[in-house]
Amino acid sequence: MISIGGIEFEYAKRDGRESEYRISSLFKPWAAYSAILVNLAAPLLQGDLAAALSIDTMNLYDLLGKYAWE
Repeated sequence: MISIGGIEFEYAKRDGRESEYRISSLFKPWAAYSAILVNLAAPLLQGDLAAALSIDTMNLYDLLGKYAWE
């Protein structure tokens, strides 16, 4: 298990099955990545960056509902 900024991630060796690669598995790492970017940004940019990343997250959710990711 890896802990980054208080968020824990489990990892394991994968056999590469297609069923393991789903867009929904992106959201936990995306949240950690977004939080890291916002925290490392200059204070004057943090608000705008957080808003932009939230919009990107909403766009990803929209894609998840619109497409079958096979």
